[in-house]
Amino acid sequence: MKIGVVCYPTFGGSGVVATELGIELSKKGHEVHFITYSQPVRLDALSSNLHYHEVNVPDYPLFKYEPYELALSSKLFDVISKYKIDVLHVHYAIPHAYAAYMAKKILNENGYNIPIITTLHGTDITLVGNHPFYKPAVTFSINKSDIVTCVSKSLMEDTREFFGITREIKVIPNFIDIDKYDKKHNLCERNMIADGDEKIIVHVSNFRPLKRIQNVLEIFKKINEKINSKLIMVGDGPDKKKAKEFLRKHDLRNKVIFLGKTNQVDEILCSSDLFLLPSEKESFGLAALEAMALEVSERLRLYPDPNCVTLKNALAKSYQLEANQVFVGNGSDEVLALAFMGYFAGGKPLAFADITYSFYKVYAGLYSIEPKLIPLNESFDIVPADYNNLDVSGVVITNPNAPTGKALPLVDIETILKANPDVVVLVDEAYVDFGAQSAVSLINQYPNLLVVQTLSKSRALAGIRVGYALGHPDLIEGLERLKNSFNSYPIDRVALAGATAAVLDEAYLKEICDKTIATREQSVKDLEALGFSIIPSATNFVFATHPDKDAEQIYLALKERGILVRFFGSNKARIGNYLRITIGTDDEMASLTAALKTL
Repeated sequence: MKIGVVCYPTFGGSGVVATELGIELSKKGHEVHFITYSQPVRLDALSSNLHYHEVNVPDYPLFKYEPYELALSSKLFDVISKYKIDVLHVHYAIPHAYAAYMAKKILNENGYNIPIITTLHGTDITLVGNHPFYKPAVTFSINKSDIVTCVSKSLMEDTREFFGITREIKVIPNFIDIDKYDKKHNLCERNMIADGDEKIIVHVSNFRPLKRIQNVLEIFKKINEKINSKLIMVGDGPDKKKAKEFLRKHDLRNKVIFLGKTNQVDEILCSSDLFLLPSEKESFGLAALEAMALEVSERLRLYPDPNCVTLKNALAKSYQLEANQVFVGNGSDEVLALAFMGYFAGGKPLAFADITYSFYKVYAGLYSIEPKLIPLNESFDIVPADYNNLDVSGVVITNPNAPTGKALPLVDIETILKANPDVVVLVDEAYVDFGAQSAVSLINQYPNLLVVQTLSKSRALAGIRVGYALGHPDLIEGLERLKNSFNSYPIDRVALAGATAAVLDEAYLKEICDKTIATREQSVKDLEALGFSIIPSATNFVFATHPDKDAEQIYLALKERGILVRFFGSNKARIGNYLRITIGTDDEMASLTAALKTL
């Protein structure tokens, strides 16, 4: 095919996407013609399949501002006619799709019809296009395109919200060639950019107000006050002059390097410690995608920190403990497995509730530990008095318990600790953030207390497999010795970075927990209105039974409707007619309620 590509020859963003797409199409045998006012930055060399046609805008005294759309539409007519272009791909609604439609109408008069593909990138919608002055032209240009794509779902939604669009809009995310970034590590020469003790901060953009250059500089100023740093500014644009004035005013000129437009962005990014892109409002930035790709491709060559120092420090700060009171493992399952092996495999039984996590019995069997099952009472409560005078290797308390969801008051946990001073009392707090009292506040009072938590539940990071234990330094040191005996690197670099960020983001944790609790309470009311009995829950699930309906039949009927709940089996003593229902979104819970009404 012969493909015409219209784009801004910008240093980043849409210009780069358009150029890289054109290059890749040329490699597949297509003849690609770039049509714009200067040669695209990343179009290093032309070939038999790669062409560039410059749009010249004549300087007429009649016009205060030269009419680029007119010049572009005329150039499109000439190029399409001369080279018999099969399809025209324009990036941005205005001026490109607008000019393309004018060229198409002229071509139609000459018996030539060419399809137009318009790709929306962000500012043509959220900034320029949304201005009342341009809105009719943007709407017209999009609707007159034969195919419309955009680079993100949010941009598609904004386009539909802002404009009267009748065309289907397909989402095709921004892309990069990941193979390019796997080979750059030899080019990462930090000493050419900064002194050995300086952190390198990078910003890449076209230096327009949308990119918030002022914010970049203010952030850098604050960072540099505490950490010796250097800022690398890549790109060019109208706000560069203001940036230099800011640096002169704050005596930071020797701490900032302006590199202008360069094709060596990936080499610069792979040398950096922090990438800043505080853009006001646009789709997902290509430079951000490149920065993440380089972080992954470059640093995954190296082993992760075996001691997880950064994450431990974040956890210690969050729980007001010392770093030597924190152990990190590959999910709480691994932490529990090490604890079972290290503290409970001593010949005596291990005490835990008769109704709790089933894998406790599995671990006990793996390490030849005899389970001592302590029955819950008729209300599914753990009774602290039942844990007195036990001859055991240890005690495991699940708080809140699963699958019941019931929480144990802190005073009851302390009672159990006092009754078992010579063995480890492990409190498994996987769901504690949804409404239970954590035992972490007791750690400095009771050296036999080990609290285990996870990022899989309240922080919704089950996929990165990070769990941790909090306790006396001696207990933590024992877990470290066990871990190092067979796997010194349990947490990978990506997981460490994600986990640390999650721990530091306490505002998000509170927000998501509050939302889950609110949805849970409303769901309880809805289920009770349908005749269900609900065990009081401090988790992100509820334990429910119906006096007149069979749990298995409910489970099967919901499954047929695509709704999954947990049924433990009719042969399970005491809980055979119960269902565990995980709290989803408000819409999902409404769908559950609606389905239950039909049963």
